[in-house]
Amino acid sequence: MLHYGNNSILYLGEIDNKLSKRVQDIKTIFERSEIRVKLPQSIDASLKSHAALITALALGSKAARRINSDFSSEDQLLEKSVISFRENLKALKKLTITILPSKFKYLQYIPKNLIIGKIKKLINSDFGRIALSGHANYAQEEMKRLVDDFNDLPKTVNSSRTVKRQLYSLCYK
Repeated sequence: MLHYGNNSILYLGEIDNKLSKRVQDIKTIFERSEIRVKLPQSIDASLKSHAALITALALGSKAARRINSDFSSEDQLLEKSVISFRENLKALKKLTITILPSKFKYLQYIPKNLIIGKIKKLINSDFGRIALSGHANYAQEEMKRLVDDFNDLPKTVNSSRTVKRQLYSLCYK
């Protein structure tokens, strides 16, 4: 389940991007439970785009924990997370992976301070405390695996992700 703004959305799909009866049935079940469901044009691209964001935020959150600080009060780490996310999106673009949801594309052009403000609000919300900080804190092995798996993806293209490497070194020296 992904959370953007005030709405939780469950993205579903088959790896081949075909709309199978199974996906339609699962969508119906969740919608009956009043959970919003979207079927992106590519679930693979959607998950990779989501990983671009989650890995950047997870690294920032872990770096803050290492210095016994609250991530939302660490403006430098928040800025590095935003830059890392943008680096990740550029790497996906070089790999010709569609950025989904499409509004992620525009985050490359919005001033960092506005994005940092939104991230602070998210982190300090009930959802952020549970899904972002809580999950990153209690599922550290999963987060490390996600970060490492996502790092392997752009190695096939010449992609400069220096800020992401800085965040990684703060977390996993």
